[in-house]
Amino acid sequence: MLIGKDDLGEIFDRIHNVWIQTRTAVVILAAADCDSICTTKILTSVFRTENIAYQIHPVLSYEHIAKYNDSTLQQRIREGELHSVIMINCGGIVDLNQMLFIRPVLQKYYSEKQQSQQNRKRNRNRKPRAVHRGDDDLDELDDDEEEEDIDLDDEDETDALHEEEDQVQIDEYIEANLPAMDDNFKIYVIDSHRPFNLINVYDQDKIYLLQGEDEQKIETFPELIHSEDEEEEQEQDQEDKHKSTSPTGDDEDDDDDEDFDVDDHDDDDDDDDDLKQLDEMNEPLRKKRKLNGHQSSSSSNGAASQRLSDNQRRLIRIQREQDEYYKYQYFGLHSSGIAYLMARHIQKDDNDTLWAAVLGLTESFIYEKIDRDQYNHCITCYCDEVKRRNETYHTVSTMDDEVRYNTNDENVESSTVVTHRQHDHIQFSSEFRFVLMRYWTLYDSMYYSRYIATKLGVWKQRGKENLKFLLAKMALPLNEAQQPYCSMKRMYKRKLPELFSSNLNQGLDNNLTFGSFTKQHGGHQSISASDMVYAIAAVLESDFKVKSADNKLQTNNDSKSEQGSSSEMKPNENGRNEEKADNEMNLFFDDDAWQSNFFYAYDVLSKDKQYLLRDAIELAKNRQRDIIDMGIKLIEKRDITTIGIMRWCKIENSNKFQSPMLLCKLALFIMDAYRAQTTKNAKHFVLASYNDKCNSYTVVGVPAKRYIGDVNKSPFYNAFEEARKRVNATAKIVFFEGHVIQIHKDHFTEWLENLHERLLSYAF
Repeated sequence: MLIGKDDLGEIFDRIHNVWIQTRTAVVILAAADCDSICTTKILTSVFRTENIAYQIHPVLSYEHIAKYNDSTLQQRIREGELHSVIMINCGGIVDLNQMLFIRPVLQKYYSEKQQSQQNRKRNRNRKPRAVHRGDDDLDELDDDEEEEDIDLDDEDETDALHEEEDQVQIDEYIEANLPAMDDNFKIYVIDSHRPFNLINVYDQDKIYLLQGEDEQKIETFPELIHSEDEEEEQEQDQEDKHKSTSPTGDDEDDDDDEDFDVDDHDDDDDDDDDLKQLDEMNEPLRKKRKLNGHQSSSSSNGAASQRLSDNQRRLIRIQREQDEYYKYQYFGLHSSGIAYLMARHIQKDDNDTLWAAVLGLTESFIYEKIDRDQYNHCITCYCDEVKRRNETYHTVSTMDDEVRYNTNDENVESSTVVTHRQHDHIQFSSEFRFVLMRYWTLYDSMYYSRYIATKLGVWKQRGKENLKFLLAKMALPLNEAQQPYCSMKRMYKRKLPELFSSNLNQGLDNNLTFGSFTKQHGGHQSISASDMVYAIAAVLESDFKVKSADNKLQTNNDSKSEQGSSSEMKPNENGRNEEKADNEMNLFFDDDAWQSNFFYAYDVLSKDKQYLLRDAIELAKNRQRDIIDMGIKLIEKRDITTIGIMRWCKIENSNKFQSPMLLCKLALFIMDAYRAQTTKNAKHFVLASYNDKCNSYTVVGVPAKRYIGDVNKSPFYNAFEEARKRVNATAKIVFFEGHVIQIHKDHFTEWLENLHERLLSYAF
């Protein structure tokens, strides 16, 4: 069921009322990304104000959800201990009824059926056999064995001929074994992944799809093909087959085809295409149909055929609409924005919830989940919210010289100006597309940013010289640019916006800056939304447990061995034990590690744990270095290969890019590098990283971009799965994004070749 933004307050009231009646905790299933953490932060803040108990359970993929459902949720639902489940950035694109409720019952059904078949075989094998027999006895034994073989053959034929009966039996088993659910049990989905699964959209019982500013009406979704339509079509097919088995004359086939021709209705071209498909579907029936010689019977049969073709034409049209609907994957607006709208509807919003919504929006923009127009629309809305809650603060001591809500100077001068930023104060700011500039040097922040690195081509010597020339053109000394930003002279920091805007002709463009916000956050006088997003993302994409103790962060990938039992390591066996610990790691993340990192990132948002944010920023800087250095290495070595409408590259041997989130950032950098430095046609990009621990590749796909910042829908969810089925590869979709897949090394080459064929229909 679709829930619009105006009904979000009623949804919270429903959750609150169920809590009052049942006193059962709300379960929050949150994906491992920055937007999900911000959404969780908003919801838990609201729940605490109403004393609603909740449990947070991070999930990494639908496989994790299925395991948690089978081990915990199903039992709690049966026992009446669970009534509200909130799924954040997961659940929207899959059939939740099938995954959570029907799938476990089907697994139980097939398990029991397999066990029953094994028992029957075991009983047949246990039949006593005679040792000494006469000829007559041996003949009787042979006859019995022949009869048994015949019975087995008959059983196989019966199974093949009674598939419908088996389906009825399965349906009855599912209905009898589905967990009994309280009427108050509901699943609330806050998911930015699109498109929504149509089963969830039309579910009117227990699944609620919450929407924000980009809400869709039910009329915009394709229809569902109901089971009644399928049963009606099957009945008509059976009736036609029954008629086709009656005695017929071969010499009258042509006349029969003429009388039952439905092409006498002149519709548009789409109808002609439908009829072609309809003819193919009805071909076996029409070849053997015969008139009975009576005009009345002929007319009635013609009308029945016309009704059949109308029904099938409608089913074909619906199927086409559904195929087009599911063809691409894309992102809607950030989920944290929906949570903030809910908080505002019930008047529980504050600066903390507003800041969390801003962070979710910023992540969607800098990682190109939404385009700039969508981002600017949301920024305009949040500007009004910030002005409503915060006084305008104009500072001349930092780069935020353009901090104001209006571009006219007189509006800033006439607004209220405070000498010091208040606690939790938020203000609008014009931010450079640099990385962590306030906590880095200006030169490194520019060099390791995706925007500057791709625009100037820093992997070439000429690109490095262009960067230094740009600084010289702005009359900014290199020694000033290469010292920490906080130590730069105030006169240079104040002039930075003006200096960059006057030198955009040095390889830059108007996308150099974007509107954002800064916040007084604990001990940080001014931290930008993008800087905090980089810090949180760096923690989440780490494939080892991030720890902070005595201001020391363990960021070296070699420290992955901590996931083993360090207390068992002896001083003279460090190397061997580290190797053993590495081999025992899971595919991407150790379960304990990534869940620990989720709550570490959750605590980064807290104002009373500033040491966590400081350490996360240092980790983010190291991560950004790794991304740019690896991208430059792949480009310089010419490891990127072009095949038709796509480029692809694979990273061999052991490497740091085991995290799909980190691999996606690297793919975006390489894609932008080619887009900025070449004028060739837009091409899809596929990047693979070898994981030596499981002998497989982690593969990510980025859709073609016509220009830097272009955001297109992704064809990779369907293309990856179709290619996998075509070559029967050992692979699976990982994470909640369909553009990430894990595939076995032995199948990678064949799968990649087939993937190119699948992508031909998605080329520009």
